[in-house]
Amino acid sequence: PHTWAQTFDLKHSVSLVIFTNVAITVLCSILVKYQTREDKSEREDEMKRDEEAGSPASGLHVWNLTKIYETTGKIAVDNVSFHIGSGEVFTLLGPNGAGKTSIMDVLTGAHACDTGEITLDDKTLGDAGKSLVEGVAGYCPQYDALFDNLSVDENIHTCARVKGMDLDDPIVCEHIAGIKLILGLEAHRHKRAAFLSGGLRRLLSLSISVIGNPKVHTMFKKLW
Repeated sequence: PHTWAQTFDLKHSVSLVIFTNVAITVLCSILVKYQTREDKSEREDEMKRDEEAGSPASGLHVWNLTKIYETTGKIAVDNVSFHIGSGEVFTLLGPNGAGKTSIMDVLTGAHACDTGEITLDDKTLGDAGKSLVEGVAGYCPQYDALFDNLSVDENIHTCARVKGMDLDDPIVCEHIAGIKLILGLEAHRHKRAAFLSGGLRRLLSLSISVIGNPKVHTMFKKLW
């Protein structure tokens, strides 16, 4: 046969069809292997540039991040890589369903990624869920996750305890007091969260996310 259609024509030899399928499979395997080697080479080159700049592997590195939801089979994040230097502000922009929230969930440890690697200052981030509790990451989600029946102080203190902070420590108390003062929550410390305005609820969520001075802080902000 001389055309693609003739290759799969039943009038021709079945062995040719098998040979064609095998050849395609081998070719795809070679392409995947080449791409993986190319990604590794790019990673090594970037780390080398960091070392030459005097800041080896500093900041947050995300390598080939992929997240697939098992229930739907949907690929939420597809092979995403980026680097955020220490002290930098990095923004993810995109329409609904682009994968922004999924990326932040993986960065904070709320969810595990299917493939890829995340390092912070040359150290691989822990398993899913640990980054938030250990205070490595802080997350201010799109919707305020507050205990409505608790006061401002009680909300903050509860989350501080979850992060393993000792509320009897004067340094911790000073740290929390400073956050409330900067965000203007001191005057509302005894109010229940249910009775706060939308703006104050947002500030309370922000204060909870920055408790413990996390190395990585993520915040979801709708633009419309």
